[in-house]
Amino acid sequence: MFSDQYFDRFVLPEDLRAALKKCRSVAYIETQDELDELIFGPTHTSRYDVVYTLPGRGTVKEAEVVRCKNGAVVNFMEDYMRRRDPNSMAVSDDLPSDKPRFQERFGYEFSKLRQETMDWFSTQQVILLPFKAGDDQYGYPSLMVCPSNAAFFALALANMQGFIPIVDIPEQYVPRSIIYVAPPFRHTHFQGKQVVVHNRSETLHEVFSYNLYPGPSAKKGVFSVLLDIGEQEGWVCCHASAAMVETPYENETVFMHEGASGGGKSEMLEAGSRRPPAVGNPCGHRRKILLEPQRELQDPPHRRRYGPVPGPIPRSGKRQADDYGRRSRLVFADGQYAGLWQQPDV
Repeated sequence: MFSDQYFDRFVLPEDLRAALKKCRSVAYIETQDELDELIFGPTHTSRYDVVYTLPGRGTVKEAEVVRCKNGAVVNFMEDYMRRRDPNSMAVSDDLPSDKPRFQERFGYEFSKLRQETMDWFSTQQVILLPFKAGDDQYGYPSLMVCPSNAAFFALALANMQGFIPIVDIPEQYVPRSIIYVAPPFRHTHFQGKQVVVHNRSETLHEVFSYNLYPGPSAKKGVFSVLLDIGEQEGWVCCHASAAMVETPYENETVFMHEGASGGGKSEMLEAGSRRPPAVGNPCGHRRKILLEPQRELQDPPHRRRYGPVPGPIPRSGKRQADDYGRRSRLVFADGQYAGLWQQPDV
């Protein structure tokens, strides 16, 4: 592959740049419709198999993508691949961490596997998808690299984090984080297990996803990126959902529920329900209390950014003055893009 007008806008690690210059093709995404259709492969069929060739072991079918009336469904062939493995994470750098180190877990330096990963990318058709880790206003420029036959992974990331159309990429686009997706390595190096390797430096957080389930990388991997950046910059990344409740007396209360996956954060945003005592309601009919969602309150100005957050990742950030001259404020954005929560002055 030769450099084109878009490729030269990216400031990339040297080994990644060299691999992409050798690869069979690079696809850039300009519109959501393009990405929606790309997941069905070059023939745009209604059923597309995601298949990889393993050296000396033939082919393996990882997933099938099926066209539906409202989009697509992805079915993984193994039950194990239909949920996130909580033990998938490994850290390959020497920065402080309480997570398992790659060398201790697998018995060799990650640099060897990294080079093998780049060599594999150099033989593939590749998608480059720039996105923001976090929301559009406070997020950090990032990039995903994945094989084109795994375009559904790129779509999953875009649906969770959004993406930047290639025509909007500025010159000298410097990613703060990069996600590499290399599915065959799950079989050739990790006995079929989900493994996601984090390689951090002061200026770049790399996430190597050696499986196709988006949970450990496109979702929790981005959360890990924000955790690490927040630790460096002095703000706290919260795994939470948030909602504002307004009473009939115009009292407003903002709740933030921080907890583990499956801890009920999303349920906090559902329509509330209660079961009254049997007295006066012998049939036990359920009555619902409907909470009207309000994503943004325009007036008064000091409450302008309060609202519910449907996703799991609000984060707290550095103190700074807002448009109204206040020194700090509570700010919530859509959790799919990781909202910003600024602590008040003390």
